[in-house]
Amino acid sequence: MERRSEFAAWLERQTGSAYVWGAQGHRVERDGSVHLRDREVSPNYISWTKLRETSRKNAERAAAYIRKKLDEGAESISCYDCSGLIMAYLKEMKGYLTCDMTSRALFLITEEIAKDELDIGDLVFRHNGERIVHVGAYVGNGFVIDSRGRDAGVVKQSISSFPWNRFGKLKLLDRSEETQEHVPYYGKCCGKSVYVRSGAGTAYPILATAHSGDKLIALPEENGWQRIAICCKGKMLTGYMSAKYIEYAY
Repeated sequence: MERRSEFAAWLERQTGSAYVWGAQGHRVERDGSVHLRDREVSPNYISWTKLRETSRKNAERAAAYIRKKLDEGAESISCYDCSGLIMAYLKEMKGYLTCDMTSRALFLITEEIAKDELDIGDLVFRHNGERIVHVGAYVGNGFVIDSRGRDAGVVKQSISSFPWNRFGKLKLLDRSEETQEHVPYYGKCCGKSVYVRSGAGTAYPILATAHSGDKLIALPEENGWQRIAICCKGKMLTGYMSAKYIEYAY
């Protein structure tokens, strides 16, 4: 429980931070410069947001939020996108994960659970009917903290205030430091044409076909099968592949 409570306490301290696409703890100082882990990455946050953001309008929205916080007297302001908020803690601060992950990849490494099974530190997701598009973290008492968007920044709100519809147990928070194990995530398909199925077995429906060299994210083998995430025909999907056709790339 210690890991979970520490994660939740850190998230609480990030509320009010800014949303910037791809940011993972970048910090805007009072003078407008941008730093990441004590290294200056840009002398000006406005030009920095223009380079990072997905459109001119989004860059203006992100910069306006940062400017508002600085005008209110903030000495500095941290910046995250939705998965960046989670990764800044799990990867950069704690080293619980060894590679960057999007919201879709984070969903893959959790165990899907029901809403009423959420524990402090578990992850909540928004699925738009095709894929996972947003992630936040449950911090207890019916509240979630997430990097909501360019106009809102990092917020703490009731879980019912946003249409969260997928929920994942973050089991790595239940490991002790002594039992923490390295889990490889990046891999590739080493078979010529391999079916991606909806479950761990040949009786499950085929979702797609992976081809030799296709990159994927894979969880450890269980009974000869591995849960994976893979991009097929421009769409990210999750499913299962036979372990003998997956080769790890550390």
